[in-house]
Amino acid sequence: MLEGLLNAGLNVNEGPEGVGQFFLVFQRLGGYWADNGTADLIIQGKVKIKQGTEPAAFTSNGLTFKDGSTLDADVVIFATGYEPIKNTVHEIFGEDIANAVTPVWGLDEEGESIRAYKPSGHPGLWWAIGEFMSSRYYSKSLVYCTLFV
Repeated sequence: MLEGLLNAGLNVNEGPEGVGQFFLVFQRLGGYWADNGTADLIIQGKVKIKQGTEPAAFTSNGLTFKDGSTLDADVVIFATGYEPIKNTVHEIFGEDIANAVTPVWGLDEEGESIRAYKPSGHPGLWWAIGEFMSSRYYSKSLVYCTLFV
């Protein structure tokens, strides 16, 4: 599987000294990926990976990147790593949109958990935050949200 992912252009972290991802759980509490079927889609070319450059702008068909390359896409997923999502939104979309979006995670005024699969508060931008295993379950409720907005 790792060879197929490398051939598809995915940067693969084989853990400290190549011992595997399991040790990243204890060493960093991050930097690992538990595959739930996406690896095969990447290897088959059904899911494309773009690494090593940052998005510069959306186009009518996808994205242009800071290195001048372009990518046609039906859907753009920013798999940005482990940091507060508000930081990433600010970097990608700017201050105005970052200030307009709703909070994610944490607790609301009533002590209820703030959901991570919901409209963001900005048109066309939806929150879907978490690892792939959660995404398989919660993305279904996000689809239903889109039907009623």
